[in-house]
Amino acid sequence: MLPEAMQIGDRFHIIKGFIEAATKAIRAELQKEITIEMQIEKPENSQTQSVCEAEAHPETKEQENTRKRAELRLAKAEKARQMRAEGHTYREVSKQTGLSYQTIRKYESEGFEPKSNAVGGHSELYEYWDEAESMLSEGKSASDIHKALKGLGYKGSIWAIRRFIDDRKQQEPEAAPKAAVAIKREHVEMLLLMPIENVDGISEEAYQALAGEFPWLEKLYELAALLREIMAYKLSGWVLPWIQMALELGLKDVTSYANGLCNDFDAVINAAEYSYSNGLAEGTINKLKLFKRVMYGRASIELLEAKLMYSDEMFKPDTEGDSSSLYFSEIDIGYLEMETA
Repeated sequence: MLPEAMQIGDRFHIIKGFIEAATKAIRAELQKEITIEMQIEKPENSQTQSVCEAEAHPETKEQENTRKRAELRLAKAEKARQMRAEGHTYREVSKQTGLSYQTIRKYESEGFEPKSNAVGGHSELYEYWDEAESMLSEGKSASDIHKALKGLGYKGSIWAIRRFIDDRKQQEPEAAPKAAVAIKREHVEMLLLMPIENVDGISEEAYQALAGEFPWLEKLYELAALLREIMAYKLSGWVLPWIQMALELGLKDVTSYANGLCNDFDAVINAAEYSYSNGLAEGTINKLKLFKRVMYGRASIELLEAKLMYSDEMFKPDTEGDSSSLYFSEIDIGYLEMETA
């Protein structure tokens, strides 16, 4: 190495090295197919939702009987009003509906509607409503609540308390259903290289569920994005904090890579600070190797040298002083001879 030469790491290989280390970490931690549970939002005001709710809260026998009694009572009231409007006597209406004269007169009153005691009534429980709610929130059973309320003067039955508990359970918001979703590990690895909208095998919702189950994944993606920004925008001051974050992640392969950066710290800092690149040398060496492998076993070193010199003439610039083209020199030939030795 020249004494005054500056050592600069290759930015491409720095990023590539981390992607390879992160990929190994993912393969070590995750299976080829990851199954996660995702919540599925139910569509509002849909027929499917109504069916699901009906299945989740089936009508009890008691509630069914109460509903039928209420419907029968309303039907009798409507028939009594209709017959009275047609001029029938109270006796005729009573004979047809089975209602007493006093009840028929009530139904004739404007704004009067027959009421059912059953569905959600709990009339005798109204006075002790707060106490019942408090004990229910504490997880007490219907028998415990009934016993405690009797000590406070409640004279109703335990069935009213059980209906009260059933009503409260039905009023609680139903948890969104969950479904198992399978995500391939290769799609998880692809997120290291491209944004999620460009990866077909994983949705934003699936990614959020995956990150919730494996929090280190999101930090790994953040490290990959941050390393690209450090190299692209010359943020050399962020190199050391980045290494510290990588070490704190606790993944074996990522820790090994971060330690490697520490061993070559000056070169990594210079890569993030300067615009110099060894792309020209890399391209030249790759071309030398290509010619060497194509002609391996088919020609001598002299013919290979002639081919390289001929290629050198082809790639020379048309304008003198243009240093952007790739052409070979005696140093390249010397490198080739060492490779073939």
